[in-house]
Amino acid sequence: MSHRPHALTALLTCVLVLTACTSDPPAALSPVGAQVNAPKLPAQQFSTLPDRGPGATTSIQALAGDGRVIVMQATVQGGAAVPVLRSSVDGGVTWRTAQLTEAAAQATQVGEWASGLVAVSSIGQTPRWLALGGHDDTPIAWTSDDAQVWSRRQITGVNPETDQFNSVVGMPGGGFIAVGRHWTTAASRPRVWRSDDGVAWRVLKLPGRGALSEVAVRGDRLVAVGSRELTTVTKGRSQLALLFTSADQGASWRPVREPSDSGDFAAWLSHVVATEDGFVVGGSYFDQDEDTYQPLLLRSTGLRAWRALPRLDEFDESSGVGELVQVGGRTLVAQTTKNPGSRERVLLQALEAGATKWRLLSTPVHRDSVTGPVGVALGDGAVLAVGVESRPSVSALWTVHPDGAVTDAEVTPPPNATANVQPFGLLVVNGAVEAYGSAQGASVLWHRSSSGFGVPTVMRDVAGETVDAVHWNGTGGFLATGTQNDQHAFVLDSSDGINWRRTQPKAFNSVAQYHYSSIDDATWGHGRWVVVGEKSSNGSARTSALAYTSPDAVRWVQGTPTTVTSRGDYFDPRAPLDDLHGLESNARSMSAVLALPKGLVAVGEVGTPGHRRPAAWVSGDNRRWRLVPVSSPGYTDAAIRTVQMVDGVLLGLGWVGNARSPRPVRATWRSTDGGRHWTFQAIEGNHAVTLFAASDHEFLQLVLADDHRSVTLHRSTDGLTWAASPVTINGLAEGMQVDLFDAVVCDGTLQVLIELANRLDAVRVLQTVPL
Repeated sequence: MSHRPHALTALLTCVLVLTACTSDPPAALSPVGAQVNAPKLPAQQFSTLPDRGPGATTSIQALAGDGRVIVMQATVQGGAAVPVLRSSVDGGVTWRTAQLTEAAAQATQVGEWASGLVAVSSIGQTPRWLALGGHDDTPIAWTSDDAQVWSRRQITGVNPETDQFNSVVGMPGGGFIAVGRHWTTAASRPRVWRSDDGVAWRVLKLPGRGALSEVAVRGDRLVAVGSRELTTVTKGRSQLALLFTSADQGASWRPVREPSDSGDFAAWLSHVVATEDGFVVGGSYFDQDEDTYQPLLLRSTGLRAWRALPRLDEFDESSGVGELVQVGGRTLVAQTTKNPGSRERVLLQALEAGATKWRLLSTPVHRDSVTGPVGVALGDGAVLAVGVESRPSVSALWTVHPDGAVTDAEVTPPPNATANVQPFGLLVVNGAVEAYGSAQGASVLWHRSSSGFGVPTVMRDVAGETVDAVHWNGTGGFLATGTQNDQHAFVLDSSDGINWRRTQPKAFNSVAQYHYSSIDDATWGHGRWVVVGEKSSNGSARTSALAYTSPDAVRWVQGTPTTVTSRGDYFDPRAPLDDLHGLESNARSMSAVLALPKGLVAVGEVGTPGHRRPAAWVSGDNRRWRLVPVSSPGYTDAAIRTVQMVDGVLLGLGWVGNARSPRPVRATWRSTDGGRHWTFQAIEGNHAVTLFAASDHEFLQLVLADDHRSVTLHRSTDGLTWAASPVTINGLAEGMQVDLFDAVVCDGTLQVLIELANRLDAVRVLQTVPL
């Protein structure tokens, strides 16, 4: 086997440049790199925005170091999302692109991804670097002895359908420890895995339920932290912090009784770092007096007794611990903080050994939200990476110097990264198919003419706001639905698809702490727009269905329930549980809506303690909704995701599952009386990527195979019996994969938005499937 290095293949073959630090030219693709899983893609059908750069982005997911070398794991998003490994020997000033051995290059597949987990172990003076990722359901380990040339192996000893790594650490004497969870529909359970080489892993089961988030090591001792969410509020608690310790290099673990919490409601631990004399752990807890979440920071020198560190200064309404880094005797906290409806911030605070008060460092100021801090110590300083939610988003490296000064450098994508153009939805406008999505960071709409898709029209180009879907009706015009800061729903409307008017998020819910809203679907019916989704006034603890109507997309009227089932939960003894309003562990969520000849029907799910159940709603007057019981015999969990109608028959498509089937199964629900009663049918095979559409006489399902190499069209006139036929994907060649994004019926054909991807790039195209 040759170990001659080639330019990085699945890990992008180009250079990331720190604009403030270096101007090195990009490395060229090697001849071998150009031949491995990188056939020529079809031409781009969707134009870019003029007078803008390609809009490619770099997301730094992990940093690790051995005191001399720093390794960065990141993802570059241009035409495709491509994982990247880079190393630096000068404190992050300049970076070198990783390379793969020839065998690793030949084994690289299309669509590999980075998991954001990097570690280094050592045997004497010899380091062993490990970076984790995967391809579909196959976990992958990249390993290296010098952080420059990497091998690639498939991980063993891990079930990718049920096992999840959340953190990995290298051991001083060699080998690695990973922590995470083992998941089933019944429960999540904390797990530890051990490996000598980062490739073959052995599982160690820990007691109780929950998941571990992070692990740290100091000598023979390790500490792992996490949390457990309770199905219902129990003795005033909804979430508990988990803390496990090991004094024998991870061979055995002891649970530590929850060391500190607010005494009310919720606490969790998400970060841990080894100090000169012990460990510091960090997370959040609910402060009953302040009625908000505050950072939780604890220290221990002996693994058994844990005491609280001095409280961090508070600058916004809520905050938490985003990262912990130990630099000698100084503990650094990257504090995530925000006010409702405003941008998120990351503040750096330092606690010196023996000090009783944190010191706020001069953190770089960004106009847009700053999120996702990851950091690594380096000598007597540190390097942290953050994401800046600008348009398009960028990553920045903050260097913390020994005197506490912080310098900021933006990370730019490789100069030869392709344009970040991502159409993801289709709609029919006046008999022509149009598309919507994002282009170079902006939410856009591609109008279509006889010559194809033209220059896109910008719908929204504001940091923190995204358009999720666009709908059109000859009377109602265009309606776009989106989210602000991933928390608050808004709509845009337009008569021509060029000039857009925005409705404020407060139309659908208060923009306040613990409040959120999201719109999952919309339709025009009976002279008005109808939007459905979910909303909450208490985070994930209490989810209600969102249902609003409007004749002009400006004045929105909230739907009302028909029947109150019961009242009261832990949070409010008088709050109603009804057709639309949920209570603790009894959620309501609408995912799709359809206008009937008379009235409306919606589908989605409701929650019961520990389970998700399918649901439907009907409305005869377009405002008052009635929840309809829906069953899934033989399956404990289920949800209906979308609904179509043909000749008076309603057909909902979704998934079902139970503890015996780790992967969900595709399923349909059928109604012949306007949604008042439904019959269930499970479909053979696992729940896969499926598009659902309907013509005027038949239901249509497009199902993508697990290998992303073939697509099957299933057709049915009654929703009971289906005829399957393969779909020829134009332009699909060896070394490519296909993905499905949307499908609509237009002029008697099925128009499908697909993505063809090779190892380094991807392109989305519209394909016609005759019916």
